[in-house]
Amino acid sequence: MGVGGHKHHYNDSQIEKEMKGIGDTDPLAKLKELCGNDHGCAGLKQRLQECTDRVNSKPWTKETCNEELLDFLHCVDECWSPHIFKYVK
Repeated sequence: MGVGGHKHHYNDSQIEKEMKGIGDTDPLAKLKELCGNDHGCAGLKQRLQECTDRVNSKPWTKETCNEELLDFLHCVDECWSPHIFKYVK
């Protein structure tokens, strides 16, 4: 299950297409990049950026973006984990 009990739907065909011909690029780094920009995680990435902007705009605050960061990282991990073993040598 995804964050909040919802299964994320990743664009697996797009991931496969983007991963073809990555050459010497680190497959994990590339998968994380693709997943971070995937429609399944894009909303969480936006929430994290909005929180970061809000926190950085204040001279002092107790607010952190820990929840938003963990939600985004969890989403990215769920996305790349089924794919990684296809690309490690």
